[in-house]
Order: sequence, then C-alpha cells, then structure tokens
Amino acid sequence: MIVYNSSIEIKTINNRNFYCDVTSQVKKTIEESNIENGICVVMSPHTTCSILFEEYSHDFKDSKEEFLQLDLDNVLNQVIPDHVSDKDYWFPGPEHIKFANSINKKYEKNKQKHKQFEKKHLLNADAHLKATLIGSSETFIIEKSTIQIGEFGYIYFIDWDRTRDRIRHCKIQILGM
Repeated sequence: MIVYNSSIEIKTINNRNFYCDVTSQVKKTIEESNIENGICVVMSPHTTCSILFEEYSHDFKDSKEEFLQLDLDNVLNQVIPDHVSDKDYWFPGPEHIKFANSINKKYEKNKQKHKQFEKKHLLNADAHLKATLIGSSETFIIEKSTIQIGEFGYIYFIDWDRTRDRIRHCKIQILGM
C-alpha cells in the first residue's frame, strides 16, 4: 500500500465565513500520487474549519459567494447565531484566554510578534460549534485514478472564524495501490 500526503495553503479573509473550492487541488494531488485505487481523506487541522462535500451551485451573490453557501450560512445562523458579544456564549472563559496567551508567549520566543489575546479577540464560539457540526474531514473513494464525486460534486474548505485574516492548511492523505 502507498501513502501519499499533501497540503494546501489557504489565505482566509476576516469578517465572513470563508469558502474555498479545493476540488482541483485534490484531483491534482490524486494524479501526483499515482494511486489508482484507494481512498482520499481531505481534512482540516483547525478547530474552527470544516471540509464540505457539496454541489457547485453556479450562481453567485455580488460578494462571490455561491447561493448554496449563502443558504447554508443562513440555516446555520438560525441554529448557531454569530458570536458578537461576551454574553452570547460561555466560551471563551478566563482559563482559555490564559492558555491562548501562554501559547502566544511561546511564539514570541521564536521572534514572531503576537498581541495579547483579550476576550474580544476570541469571540468565535460560533465558529467552533459550526465546525463541530459540519465536521473537519471527508473521505472519498478513488477508482481507476479518479475521485468518485460525480459531475456536480465539489470539495470545499471552510473557515468559520471571522475574527481575523489567517493562513490555513488543508491536509490531503491518499492511501491505496
């Protein structure tokens, strides 16, 4: 059995849920792997991000968001409203803020400058809950070097955390022969 790993770097934008179509990169990775039959796992190592398998909708709002993505956002916001105030959710509590700042200090030792986290910087409980509900990975079958997603299937990386721009990573692992 062959195991092939790859990663996609994604720059996300704050102030909105960020959807990134990674279908072509996944297909290219399968091609590079030379695996004819097996499985392909696409996953996010980030706790506020998801991987979604959905139909490409072909219709867009002015903001370049697909109609189906807007519909998903609307449905999820009814169940999990945006986190705009520290009164909306329990998370993050004082211990989590302390932990986040201790991680920050570790990065500062590596010459990276990070500001101290305050509660307002961590108002992302909604992003964590949406990622938990949607999930962080999808698994696909590969037959005859082709991912089995049909004509309409697309793979999306979603960053639900709207608190700041970030560099995210989408991991791909292919197993097979």
